[in-house]
Amino acid sequence: MEIRLATADDIEYVCSRLKPADANEINLSQGINQDDEKEFCKKNECLVGILDINPVCLFGCEPIGGSFIPWLISTVDISDNATWFLRQSKKILAIWLKEFGNLTTYVHVEHKKSIAWLEWLGFERKIKIEINGLPYYLYERCK
Repeated sequence: MEIRLATADDIEYVCSRLKPADANEINLSQGINQDDEKEFCKKNECLVGILDINPVCLFGCEPIGGSFIPWLISTVDISDNATWFLRQSKKILAIWLKEFGNLTTYVHVEHKKSIAWLEWLGFERKIKIEINGLPYYLYERCK
Protein backbone atom coordinates (compact mmCIF):
# COMPACT_ATOMS: atom_id res chain seq x y z
CA MET A 1 0.00 0.00 0.00
CA GLU A 2 1.48 3.31 -1.05
CA ILE A 3 0.72 6.89 -1.96
CA ARG A 4 2.63 8.65 -4.73
CA LEU A 5 2.21 11.13 -7.57
CA ALA A 6 -0.29 9.82 -10.11
CA THR A 7 0.79 8.86 -13.60
CA ALA A 8 -1.36 9.08 -16.72
CA ASP A 9 -1.90 5.30 -16.47
CA ASP A 10 -3.08 5.64 -12.85
CA ILE A 11 -5.53 8.35 -13.86
CA GLU A 12 -6.86 6.27 -16.74
CA TYR A 13 -7.27 3.22 -14.49
CA VAL A 14 -9.16 5.00 -11.70
CA CYS A 15 -11.35 7.13 -13.97
CA SER A 16 -12.41 4.10 -15.99
CA ARG A 17 -13.45 2.29 -12.77
CA LEU A 18 -15.02 5.06 -10.69
CA LYS A 19 -17.49 4.20 -7.98
CA PRO A 20 -20.97 5.03 -9.31
CA ALA A 21 -21.49 7.54 -6.47
CA ASP A 22 -18.28 9.40 -7.43
CA ALA A 23 -19.11 9.43 -11.14
CA ASN A 24 -22.58 10.75 -10.31
CA GLU A 25 -21.28 13.48 -8.00
CA ILE A 26 -18.77 14.67 -10.60
CA ASN A 27 -21.52 14.89 -13.18
CA LEU A 28 -24.02 16.60 -10.87
CA SER A 29 -21.69 19.14 -9.28
CA GLN A 30 -19.48 20.00 -12.22
CA GLY A 31 -21.50 18.91 -15.21
CA ILE A 32 -18.57 16.91 -16.54
CA ASN A 33 -18.05 13.26 -17.43
CA GLN A 34 -15.24 10.81 -16.70
CA ASP A 35 -13.22 11.94 -19.72
CA ASP A 36 -13.31 15.53 -18.46
CA GLU A 37 -12.26 14.31 -15.01
CA LYS A 38 -9.28 12.50 -16.55
CA GLU A 39 -8.18 15.74 -18.20
CA PHE A 40 -8.54 17.63 -14.92
CA CYS A 41 -6.38 15.05 -13.14
CA LYS A 42 -3.74 15.15 -15.89
CA LYS A 43 -3.53 18.96 -15.79
CA ASN A 44 -3.32 19.17 -12.00
CA GLU A 45 -0.85 17.42 -9.78
CA CYS A 46 -2.71 14.68 -8.00
CA LEU A 47 -1.82 11.77 -5.80
CA VAL A 48 -2.78 8.14 -6.17
CA GLY A 49 -3.43 5.48 -3.56
CA ILE A 50 -2.16 2.05 -4.60
CA LEU A 51 -3.57 -1.10 -3.01
CA ASP A 52 -1.69 -4.26 -3.92
CA ILE A 53 -0.68 -3.30 -7.47
CA ASN A 54 -3.76 -1.34 -8.53
CA PRO A 55 -4.66 2.33 -8.12
CA VAL A 56 -7.77 2.69 -5.96
CA CYS A 57 -8.11 6.47 -5.60
CA LEU A 58 -6.96 9.83 -6.92
CA PHE A 59 -6.94 12.91 -4.72
CA GLY A 60 -5.61 16.40 -4.40
CA CYS A 61 -6.15 19.85 -2.94
CA GLU A 62 -6.88 22.61 -5.43
CA PRO A 63 -6.73 26.36 -4.86
CA ILE A 64 -10.03 27.81 -6.10
CA GLY A 65 -11.18 31.36 -5.40
CA GLY A 66 -8.95 31.89 -2.38
CA SER A 67 -9.87 28.56 -0.79
CA PHE A 68 -8.14 25.20 -0.82
CA ILE A 69 -10.52 22.45 -1.79
CA PRO A 70 -9.60 18.81 -1.13
CA TRP A 71 -11.10 16.28 -3.51
CA LEU A 72 -11.08 12.50 -3.88
CA ILE A 73 -12.39 10.02 -6.43
CA SER A 74 -12.09 6.27 -6.04
CA THR A 75 -12.86 2.83 -7.38
CA VAL A 76 -15.02 0.31 -5.55
CA ASP A 77 -11.78 -1.47 -4.58
CA ILE A 78 -11.00 1.17 -1.97
CA SER A 79 -13.56 -0.54 0.26
CA ASP A 80 -11.36 -3.65 0.34
CA ASN A 81 -9.06 -1.91 2.79
CA ALA A 82 -11.04 0.87 4.42
CA THR A 83 -8.78 0.95 7.50
CA TRP A 84 -5.72 1.72 5.38
CA PHE A 85 -7.64 4.44 3.52
CA LEU A 86 -8.84 6.08 6.73
CA ARG A 87 -5.34 6.12 8.25
CA GLN A 88 -3.80 7.56 5.10
CA SER A 89 -6.47 10.23 4.75
CA LYS A 90 -5.74 11.47 8.30
CA LYS A 91 -2.02 11.75 7.44
CA ILE A 92 -2.66 13.61 4.17
CA LEU A 93 -5.14 15.94 5.88
CA ALA A 94 -2.51 16.87 8.50
CA ILE A 95 -0.04 17.74 5.72
CA TRP A 96 -2.60 19.86 3.87
CA LEU A 97 -3.68 21.70 7.01
CA LYS A 98 -0.06 22.55 7.74
CA GLU A 99 0.60 23.63 4.16
CA PHE A 100 -2.68 25.39 3.27
CA GLY A 101 -4.33 26.24 6.58
CA ASN A 102 -8.10 26.07 6.30
CA LEU A 103 -9.76 23.68 3.86
CA THR A 104 -13.22 23.97 2.31
CA THR A 105 -15.16 21.37 0.35
CA TYR A 106 -18.69 20.40 -0.54
CA VAL A 107 -20.60 17.15 -0.90
CA HIS A 108 -24.04 16.24 -2.24
CA VAL A 109 -26.49 15.75 0.63
CA GLU A 110 -27.19 12.16 -0.45
CA HIS A 111 -23.53 11.05 -0.58
CA LYS A 112 -23.67 9.56 2.93
CA LYS A 113 -20.28 7.81 2.89
CA SER A 114 -18.48 11.01 1.90
CA ILE A 115 -20.33 12.95 4.58
CA ALA A 116 -19.38 10.39 7.24
CA TRP A 117 -15.74 10.43 6.07
CA LEU A 118 -15.49 14.24 6.12
CA GLU A 119 -17.04 14.43 9.58
CA TRP A 120 -14.72 11.65 10.82
CA LEU A 121 -11.79 13.76 9.55
CA GLY A 122 -13.05 16.69 11.63
CA PHE A 123 -14.63 18.75 8.88
CA GLU A 124 -17.48 20.88 10.17
CA ARG A 125 -20.72 21.19 8.23
CA LYS A 126 -21.35 24.89 7.70
CA ILE A 127 -24.31 25.53 5.45
CA LYS A 128 -26.48 23.92 2.82
CA ILE A 129 -25.74 25.33 -0.62
CA GLU A 130 -27.06 24.81 -4.11
CA ILE A 131 -24.87 23.76 -7.03
CA ASN A 132 -26.49 23.37 -10.44
CA GLY A 133 -29.87 23.41 -8.70
CA LEU A 134 -28.98 20.54 -6.36
CA PRO A 135 -28.46 20.48 -2.57
CA TYR A 136 -24.92 20.24 -1.17
CA TYR A 137 -23.35 20.71 2.22
CA LEU A 138 -20.39 23.04 2.57
CA TYR A 139 -17.70 21.75 4.96
CA GLU A 140 -14.69 23.46 6.51
CA ARG A 141 -11.69 22.16 8.41
CA CYS A 142 -9.42 24.60 10.21
CA LYS A 143 -5.94 24.10 11.62
